[in-house]
Amino acid sequence: MKKQILSVITLAALAVGVVGCKNTGATNIGPPLVRLGVSSGATYSLMKYPQAAPAVRASAAIICSQAAGTNLAPAAVVDAVNAYSQQTPESTLIVNSALSLYTLVWNGYGESVLTNAPTLRLYLGATCDGLNDALATVPAPGVVRAAAPINKNWPQVKFK
Repeated sequence: MKKQILSVITLAALAVGVVGCKNTGATNIGPPLVRLGVSSGATYSLMKYPQAAPAVRASAAIICSQAAGTNLAPAAVVDAVNAYSQQTPESTLIVNSALSLYTLVWNGYGESVLTNAPTLRLYLGATCDGLNDALATVPAPGVVRAAAPINKNWPQVKFK
């Protein structure tokens, strides 16, 4: 649990450092970086907690539908995700971490969020895509991936 909290704090600190705290109406990161950050964090978490995949998959679908909507406020997205009642502690951690990056971008736009809805839609879409990228690495229920064959005859360095 301590590592999870440290991971979330580190991710948030990195995002604050990249986005910055100025209220300039724009951020220094683009949607591809948000997608990469969400995908990386969620992939790692899903490898550690594969049982969270169904709830994360449902949450990703909700986030994707919110990205196509008109109310892009982080609070509205969180409310929509909270309506799904099958969340687990692990899926909550994964989804909250993903949405924290979007929230930081939203806050970076400050007072100009309403005039930048098309841009923010791209960022929420990148959050959706990042979660879906991570979910693509999780095997479907009941599917067991075969281990890679081990070649025992590989050349080896020998000491004389």
